[in-house]
Amino acid sequence: MEGFKINILLVALALALDAAGVTMAIGCGTKTNLRDKMKVIFSFGFFQFLFALIGGLVGNYIDHNFFAILNINIGIGTIRFAPYNVFYINQVDVYGCF
Repeated sequence: MEGFKINILLVALALALDAAGVTMAIGCGTKTNLRDKMKVIFSFGFFQFLFALIGGLVGNYIDHNFFAILNINIGIGTIRFAPYNVFYINQVDVYGCF
């Protein structure tokens, strides 16, 4: 559990540094009023929250359904590439060896 807390803190630090760098670049480029500054602040906060939430939900879904997703992908690959395996299927001898 300790490693999980460190990962969360590192992600939070990376997001904070990303937002700080962009807002400093915007502030250095032109004169901005309070309304424009608030737009930037709230848009960063909203999208960082939204993408962290979506990433957590998708990661949780994949974690709980990993083998089902894996089996679906293997089945699609098997069906998709089945015509290319005809040559190998015809070379099987009586004992089932290639």
